[in-house]
Amino acid sequence: MEFMATYGGLFIGLGAFMFYCIKSNVQLGLVCVLLTMGAMLLARTVGFFSFGQANTIQYIYLAGELFTVLLVGFILLKTNSHVQQA
Repeated sequence: MEFMATYGGLFIGLGAFMFYCIKSNVQLGLVCVLLTMGAMLLARTVGFFSFGQANTIQYIYLAGELFTVLLVGFILLKTNSHVQQA
């Protein structure tokens, strides 16, 4: 029950916030994605060095998290530079 409450509640809450951001503030939603995926990337990297023995799925998740952080970071940088120029 704890697992379901913690992770289910967390993901439902984050998902609801993302839907809210679609209508009201897309940039805030992107910052949320960047921070969430960045924290997962950091925690997974620390886990690799602490526990080792990562399987293929863990490397796929790591690659996806890294790609998402880089992509969203790039989008936010481009968006901020366009806003500052206007």
